[in-house]
Amino acid sequence: MQSDDNKYVFGQAEVLENIQKKLRLEPMSNPFEYVKSIQKEFDDSKIIYSDEYYDTLGIDRLDGTENPK
Repeated sequence: MQSDDNKYVFGQAEVLENIQKKLRLEPMSNPFEYVKSIQKEFDDSKIIYSDEYYDTLGIDRLDGTENPK
């Protein structure tokens, strides 16, 4: 369903159409499934999270260490 919040403002539809044409963009058939497949295949083992990340979420660090502060 569309809400009033999703309506275009004056000229917005034309700008978006121009962008779509110039970049040769086409709608995806199944965007949700595409995103889910990328998430499933993503290897996040190389990401180094900061102490603030763990402290904010209140979760243990994967290596078992504690925040030195």
